[in-house]
Amino acid sequence: GSHMLPKELQLYFDKILSMIKSDMKDIAIECLEKESGLQQLVPYFIQHISELILKSFKEAEVLKTCIALYFSLIKNKHVFIDPYLHQILPSLLTCVIGKSIVDDDVRKMSADIVKYIYDTYSRSYKTLAPRVLKTLKGVWMDPNRSEDSQYGALYCLSILSKNVVNTVIREHAEEYKRTIGKKKVTNLLDNVLNVH
Repeated sequence: GSHMLPKELQLYFDKILSMIKSDMKDIAIECLEKESGLQQLVPYFIQHISELILKSFKEAEVLKTCIALYFSLIKNKHVFIDPYLHQILPSLLTCVIGKSIVDDDVRKMSADIVKYIYDTYSRSYKTLAPRVLKTLKGVWMDPNRSEDSQYGALYCLSILSKNVVNTVIREHAEEYKRTIGKKKVTNLLDNVLNVH
């Protein structure tokens, strides 16, 4: 819980949480992007958002709100988000590759934020890009993963960079088609490789 917080921060935290669950969620999303003085609350927000994601796999709208809230915190100029990226990334990746995610728009939206983190922070944090690539490639090339999980992983890989398309994806495309070859994923693969 967040009971160690000063009272006014606790009140603010509770207010945002109640907005998230109402039709005022857009205001909450905007607050987390623009407000200053949130730094102390960041770990509490992240904890709450990641728990909400784990409880809401079948609820696309809740997941989209959660992803948007993460993006707000990442973009907030007053927040130093770096120490929390290692918590945010796995949570976002769950929305990209989780087998219980029922909506491809959720996978794509989350993949876009993963790309944003990848582009923005991989120079500063040398292990970030290799970890993301390893996770995504592992899921895409795992015959035991669902078609939708493989699709999410491949989609996310495909938008990271031309370099990723030309190395990771191109190098494993034939093997994927030969050994796994799920239709939806193969279609995406053909699109990706024709485009680049």
